[in-house]
Amino acid sequence: MLRPLLSEYKNALINYIRLWPDYLSLKNGSSPGHKKMLIYMADGKTLHGGITDRLKGMLCAQRFAALSGIDFRINHRFPFRLTDYLVPGRIRWAVNDEELIYNLKISRPVYFIDASAKRLNSFNARSLSVSQIHLYCNTEPFLLNGMNDLLFADVFDDLFEFNPSFLQRTGMASLAGKSFKKGLQFRFRNALGDFTDINSAEHPLKDKLISESLGKVRMAHEETGEKIMVFSDSRTFIREALSRYDFVIAEDAEITHPDQDKNGTGNYDSYFSDLIKMALCDQVEQIVLPGMYDSYFPKFVKLVRPVIRQKLI
Repeated sequence: MLRPLLSEYKNALINYIRLWPDYLSLKNGSSPGHKKMLIYMADGKTLHGGITDRLKGMLCAQRFAALSGIDFRINHRFPFRLTDYLVPGRIRWAVNDEELIYNLKISRPVYFIDASAKRLNSFNARSLSVSQIHLYCNTEPFLLNGMNDLLFADVFDDLFEFNPSFLQRTGMASLAGKSFKKGLQFRFRNALGDFTDINSAEHPLKDKLISESLGKVRMAHEETGEKIMVFSDSRTFIREALSRYDFVIAEDAEITHPDQDKNGTGNYDSYFSDLIKMALCDQVEQIVLPGMYDSYFPKFVKLVRPVIRQKLI
């Protein structure tokens, strides 16, 4: 138990040290002359987690900023720009390059990891003498007092609207007012050998895993008599399901974990399309067979489902 914890803190320290060189220049920027602000950072300088981790981190960070009485911004620019998919709603969170200041007299990087996330509850943002607090997190969402599940939908609603260009480009705009009976989520990570993720390996019996997973899809169709929406991080599995069953609805697209996209060349349309399509499913079942991963994505989507449906109308 102690060894994994020490390893986690060691990796966190290494990541944190990587952030500091940018802040050592005292010539970069001048005092912005406005209220203190918390900026959620996702710029590729450290691990930030998958899409769900990032979104939950943003929601918790905004809630923390509101409770602390300070402004909130989001600087999500790598490996994709968040504004390509989500744009500001009632809260104007977008930050431009001119606003970002890397200067220890004015700004300070703050890094929270899984084991230290609970520290956010006692972190006093107003006590820091700097104007900008650059908040980095690597994976799991913050454990924030007062941030219960019911608040996620409210904060999501305040923060985000879908970018109209994304909705038109992907055909998501045409789904307004529609719904689907059932969706199934299959999170293989690298079990099928086609999705690079941290601490995951190819399953020794991947053909059996595919067969059993396809059986779950067939059973869902037999139970409902309806088309089944299938979500997965494995393009191999998506193609198998589409080729075998005409009652499957799924997107055959290249899928990349954002923390593994070192060059920022991945396509993230499918992530945000899945966010919308899963929200349009009346029921979503997470399938977790031996060797698979219990993703938080369906749980998160369930929390914000009413808001997403409303934003498409």
